[in-house]
Amino acid sequence: MERDGLLTRMPDNNDRRASRLKVTAKGKQCHAQANELFHQLCRDVFEEFSEAELVTLSQIMERLRAKNLRLLEPDRKTEVLQVIDE
Repeated sequence: MERDGLLTRMPDNNDRRASRLKVTAKGKQCHAQANELFHQLCRDVFEEFSEAELVTLSQIMERLRAKNLRLLEPDRKTEVLQVIDE
């Protein structure tokens, strides 16, 4: 991503071992385009579902996510993930 001009690397003033990454204008533009494509894809995929069906699907997916976390990381507390539409 750095080679493609999407990020720049800067030294960390507090830790000489680390680098800070900064998104460039080109990176922000690329992100905006990818974000729009993602949202359009979601609209296309879910356009035939009713609001109630989308709520049910979301609830089922959250239960699956929580179950997977419990199986993969049994000692970890499961937090609720909320998806916020921009």
